Amino acid sequence: MTMKRFLLLLSLLVFPFALSAQETGIPQILGLANIEENDSEVLQVFNMPKDGQNHYYLSLSRVGLGDDAVQLIYDPVHTLFLPLGDRLSDAMDVLQQLQDLYNADAGTSIERPGCLAVGFPNDELETVTITYRQVMLSRILAFCVEREGSVRAVHLTKSNFGSLMNLMKVYRKIHPNEE
Repeated sequence: MTMKRFLLLLSLLVFPFALSAQETGIPQILGLANIEENDSEVLQVFNMPKDGQNHYYLSLSRVGLGDDAVQLIYDPVHTLFLPLGDRLSDAMDVLQQLQDLYNADAGTSIERPGCLAVGFPNDELETVTITYRQVMLSRILAFCVEREGSVRAVHLTKSNFGSLMNLMKVYRKIHPNEE
């Protein structure tokens, strides 16, 4: 019985990739910086070049489902992607803007385009509301997408984001010609 469930789950995870691979091909994704927590990827900045043009993205996994305050169910399949621009300097500017939110007043929000997708970003952009929250002693950014009366969200701690920014600064120094 458990083997059948495993095979069913595996086919559900692989099937969307197989369909998209037949239609457009799997895009090349070049990881620049990753932050992992408990052996699973939480946060990544990557470049997805297309037709000779760079496209930088922030990838946030561990998307939850619930309401504005409580996320009960974690979706292991979908990832939230935020476009950061076509140049490394543009990507760094957007990341800096997000990091600056950690110094704002609690409840401060901004909106950015993003997409909730399986595997890699697509062109179906929707509004992502990014809100700075202080929960007890934790400082977090809540990345929220409203869909069908529920909220899909990822919560990112200040320490994880700071680690990502440090990795990106090192990457930028190592690759000065990528501006």
